[in-house]
Amino acid sequence: EDLCTLDLLRIRARVTAQQRAMSVVVADQILALRRRARREREGRGRPVVAPEPVAAADSPPRASAPPTARRVPGTRGVLGSVPLSVLRFVAQRYGERALRSVLQSLRGPTARVFASGVGAEDEVPYEALNALVAAVDRALGADDLHLVVQCGKAGAEGAFERMQVPGAPGSAPERLLRAMPGVLAELVRGVSLRTLTLGRGHARVELDERGESSLTFCVFLIGFLDRSLERFGARDIEVSMITSRALGDDDCVFEISWI
Repeated sequence: EDLCTLDLLRIRARVTAQQRAMSVVVADQILALRRRARREREGRGRPVVAPEPVAAADSPPRASAPPTARRVPGTRGVLGSVPLSVLRFVAQRYGERALRSVLQSLRGPTARVFASGVGAEDEVPYEALNALVAAVDRALGADDLHLVVQCGKAGAEGAFERMQVPGAPGSAPERLLRAMPGVLAELVRGVSLRTLTLGRGHARVELDERGESSLTFCVFLIGFLDRSLERFGARDIEVSMITSRALGDDDCVFEISWI
């Protein structure tokens, strides 16, 4: 936990430094766009999102299931079981009222995605997952990214059945990481994970988002990898994001160690 905290503090410091380095011209342009968007919203009235009642703790919150699994247009999509695991985590830890508050805070296409109901085998836009996780962190977290990591751990718990790694128990963490690119490919379309190095108790992997990079998803992946390794017997796990395209680096690389 201490190592994770230090890593998140480092990431937050880089975000703050990047924000402070923004030129006055760029800042003015962003503020002007925000003011215009606010005027447009006020002109047509903000849509009210009425979330479905949260289901029992042993079943994911969702509206009535569509007859067939839905797929979203575009190059990137996320299997519905991932955001459903995040919603279940919020409901179980913070209660149904907090979950409704998070859902009501969503806007635009993301609000419509979750208002219409999501099935475990449906696909939601990649941006919708990131917007949901960011909303959870904004509403219930301390703006330190810890809750984003917790959402990633919840996402992993919902994906354990896809992590079938046969073989000797002692080498399970290594075999899991060898299989992890395929696991992520099943869950997130258009985003890939590549193993750069893998040895006994250590690994380095690279995330390729194949589009605009999301710091939220990068930090989400920290929790996803951490909880997955724990599930397969690893201890003293440390997952560090050493570079991130979302912070201006050329790539997004994670260094992982465990015993």
